[in-house]
Amino acid sequence: MMQLHARRLAVLTLIGCSVALAQVKDQSQTQSQSRDKGVELPPQGGSVLSREDMSARLGSVPMEGPIRPDRYVVGPSDIFQLGLWGPFSVVYPVTVTPEGTIIIPTVGEVAVAGMKLSEAKILVTQKMRTKYTSGDVTFTLLKPRSIVVTLRGSVVKQGQYVVNAVDRVEKLLSLGAAIETPQRSLTDKLLMQSSPEASKQESVKPASAIPVEGNNGRASTRNIVLMRKNGDTIRVDIPKFYATGEDACNPFLLDGDVVLVPPRQLSSNSVGIYGAVNTPGLYEWVEGDSLLSLVQIAQGAMKGSDLEHVRIQHVNDRGEKAGDVQVNLLNIQKSSEPDILLQRGDRIIVPLIPDNRSICTVTVEGEVKKPGLYPILAGRTKLSEILELVGGFQYDALLSGSFILRRDEQGADLFGTQISLLQNIRSQQLTSADSAYFYLDMRTSRHPVLVDFVKLVQNRDSTQDVVLRDEDIIYVPSDNRTVLVIGQVQKPGYIPYVPGMRYKDYVARAGGFSELAISGDTKVIKKATQEWLDPSDTVIEPGDRIWVPKEYIKDTRQTWPIIRDIIAVVASVATTVLIAIQVTK
Repeated sequence: MMQLHARRLAVLTLIGCSVALAQVKDQSQTQSQSRDKGVELPPQGGSVLSREDMSARLGSVPMEGPIRPDRYVVGPSDIFQLGLWGPFSVVYPVTVTPEGTIIIPTVGEVAVAGMKLSEAKILVTQKMRTKYTSGDVTFTLLKPRSIVVTLRGSVVKQGQYVVNAVDRVEKLLSLGAAIETPQRSLTDKLLMQSSPEASKQESVKPASAIPVEGNNGRASTRNIVLMRKNGDTIRVDIPKFYATGEDACNPFLLDGDVVLVPPRQLSSNSVGIYGAVNTPGLYEWVEGDSLLSLVQIAQGAMKGSDLEHVRIQHVNDRGEKAGDVQVNLLNIQKSSEPDILLQRGDRIIVPLIPDNRSICTVTVEGEVKKPGLYPILAGRTKLSEILELVGGFQYDALLSGSFILRRDEQGADLFGTQISLLQNIRSQQLTSADSAYFYLDMRTSRHPVLVDFVKLVQNRDSTQDVVLRDEDIIYVPSDNRTVLVIGQVQKPGYIPYVPGMRYKDYVARAGGFSELAISGDTKVIKKATQEWLDPSDTVIEPGDRIWVPKEYIKDTRQTWPIIRDIIAVVASVATTVLIAIQVTK
């Protein structure tokens, strides 16, 4: 018996060596043919091949993880390694034949196609035991096979595709551009464009040679039909697979599978979920959808969502509201309440628990002891509190010129300039100069808050103690004890401040009015509020500006159209008078 067993091992060893030598010879011939055709292998340390091409060179297949023997179905062209381990171990590869069998030397032919990998392992081990009673037997999958499947329906590219037996339906959809795919790299796309073979259209295309053209926007992702060769029909639900990871929602492909992708019809077959979920929006409705499953498809609720007060709005076929139900999703998740089936057209609203703990800050700059960024409580912190935090003012602070700048409360930053222009379209009734100034002022998005710092700090006037808002800017300028005189004066510039001195005295110290000055329209621009006031309505303070405007001289090119219109009107009237005189004669 021992001699017979040794002879069988010798035969197995000889056959294994023959197979190995044959594979080495085939590989050498392939490399020689590649050199003859001018095909160079990529150097070590870098590659310009796509992931699929590189995997093919290395004899591996991209996979999402280890194969589970209880799920993988064996088929033709699968490559296995058969091992008999003992005092004299023998290991050699076997391939499933097109007839679905493997050939084991000294044992015979074993049919394994269509079996789960776990079942095939048991069957091969049993067959080996009929000849070899000692030693351990292993039957290991080395390389999954390539299979041909068919894609039909609302896709960019219908037809047959070559994929691997470890690919799911989703992979086929990405190849046919029924859904978007993130897998293909920029290098792959450039290779596809530069390769002369990329333009050839073949009836069966390898997975690495199919360009993805993007989502056509009409393909269903939840009502896909997978038809097996044995007559089984499976509904594929890609969004649900993302949410739950269930294999049944996105199964692995088998030889001869046909995938039918129907069109997506969100207008008549949808459910919506909005509010505090990670991916709100419209989703295709599927018979059996429930509140819990739709929340899962929307990638779950956000942190801080109010799951105890979720609302379901029912809508009838006419688009009218047909009911409004409040449910406790938290209890449903805990299984203390039953899940709720959804109807076509339902809208789910997941509210967010109000949280007013958002971080708000104000900026304090200028002549204060501790300038910088300070936190505030939205709608609660007052100006006096921040002035206390900054430690008071420097010795040369100008309280009368201090001001607060605040963002536009009409939401110009949030909604954009176009909405602001529409809201203020009435400014078009102004003169061209006024309109230009108005739009420029509106685009700055910040405006002063009218606060009298002198009354607030020195007189403790609580009416000036305004409530601060997020991103307010508090600026306390330096008291340089000057008044700026600008405009139509002989020597514009800074004039030392003299308490009680009138504006005409400042103008006189600036050399007096110039030739084109309109002295009667002189204005005083206040430092803090930027108000334009008549000199008689205010007392000049340090930091104020005195503005002397210029007389406007019209260009003859501007006055001529007016003169021309007047002449035309006078001529028309004169003509009418002459006609009237002739008629009355």
